[in-house]
Amino acid sequence: MSILRTLALLAGALLATSCASAVPATPPTGGTPVGVTWALEDLGGQKPVDGSPVTLTFADGGAVTGSGGCNRLAGTYEIDGARLTFGEAMSSTAMACSDDVMAVETALLDALVQTRGFAVDDETLTLTSDDGSTLATFAAQAQGLAGTSWVLTGYNNGAQAVVSPILGVEVTLAFGDDGSLSGFGGCN
Repeated sequence: MSILRTLALLAGALLATSCASAVPATPPTGGTPVGVTWALEDLGGQKPVDGSPVTLTFADGGAVTGSGGCNRLAGTYEIDGARLTFGEAMSSTAMACSDDVMAVETALLDALVQTRGFAVDDETLTLTSDDGSTLATFAAQAQGLAGTSWVLTGYNNGAQAVVSPILGVEVTLAFGDDGSLSGFGGCN
């Protein structure tokens, strides 16, 4: 299969996946944290370390996933009105990162244990403690493909194998804000 045809199939699959997704293309304007990826902005005065984003994504049914900046996180949450609590056992991978990244991750896990409330205001999620003090603030992240660019790192060759692109050839795909699609397949 040619790289150009593979690129076209990849674009179609990405578009179909994004259209079928339950995650909105734009963040919510209020109410619930569910269905949005939230990126940490402030954690008791700490900021995420550049290049190590800290995120939370709340799914329907009470599952929460994300990244502490180093490790992947997974657990449960419960919402009752404006009350938000996280399950006692948040699981995570066990990678070690630099001390500054690990300090933010540890502080995040501590904040999740202390969380008893939340507010979603426009595109900001605020986690609060029992006394109403702010533990952390997050910004909603857009989930659409518009305005994004991609570089092919591998593709299925049709024989159940992932193949790397030709060395020195960067295969790209770009989704325009206007709905256009462009890219480079290695030759054209």
